[in-house]
Order: sequence, then C-alpha cells, then structure tokens
Amino acid sequence: METTYKYVRILLRSERIKTQSGERSLLKNLGSWLGKLTIARNRPVRHRDLDLKGILYEAYAQGKMIAVLPFVNKVRPGEHGVRARACRGAAVASRSS
Repeated sequence: METTYKYVRILLRSERIKTQSGERSLLKNLGSWLGKLTIARNRPVRHRDLDLKGILYEAYAQGKMIAVLPFVNKVRPGEHGVRARACRGAAVASRSS
C-alpha cells in the first residue's frame, strides 16, 4: 500500500500529467488499484496517507483536473458498489406529504 501511495504522490507532483496521456492513464490505473485495495474491501483511504479532497483543490489551482478527476473517480467507485450490495435488500423509508 505504501508503494502505491508513494507513486500516486510522485505522479500528482509531475507536470507531465497535464500533457501526456500515458502518465494520466497510469495515475488512473493506480486509482483503480487503490480503490480495490481499500474502499472495495471496506477499508478507508486514510487522510494522512492520501487527502483526496486536498488533491482536488490543488489540482484545480494547478490546472491538473484533467488527470486528477479520473483518478479520484477510480478510487471511489468501490464504495458505491459496497453500499449498493449492502442496501439491495433493505427497506427504504419514504416521506409522505
């Protein structure tokens, strides 16, 4: 896990992710891997390991959203799958007017 975080940080600092699709693809693949190792297994991405909210703010300020948004989206989908499976049979309360 630490190696994955290390290479994600290296790629996020790189200016090449703005222009090279190979770098963006690698970052996106690392995001998918990280999501499968953490959130899909019901384990959190700890803030001290990787601050996803901070990464989004920095990417916006530095013009790197083209690379960071796909990365964050690949990290997060596992969470939605876990919730969907857990809530599939649950009754949903509705508000009546």
